[in-house]
Amino acid sequence: QLLQCFNGLEGPDRVEERELHHTNYASLKAKMAERCAMRVQLMRFSDSVSEERLLKIIDDLMADNSVHGILVELPLPPHLDETRILQAIGPSKDVDGISFANLGR
Repeated sequence: QLLQCFNGLEGPDRVEERELHHTNYASLKAKMAERCAMRVQLMRFSDSVSEERLLKIIDDLMADNSVHGILVELPLPPHLDETRILQAIGPSKDVDGISFANLGR
């Protein structure tokens, strides 16, 4: 049923404008997921967010049984360790499939 939903979505085949802001791209993903009856919560943070705060939030989301997936929009601000942030997402909730476990590493 989910595949039928994605196959039935209309829209551009690719993002034409490379300068599209991440918040707009994240909002577009959220709208597409909601059209497939997925509940989505966007969490936006300032560029100065601390790594510890993001890791705590990811840890809380990992422990929450009502959360089935986590997606981190890249690139992250330069002061954040991208690998550390992404690897904090367990394979079972890694929407992008980019954790080392999901990549077979």
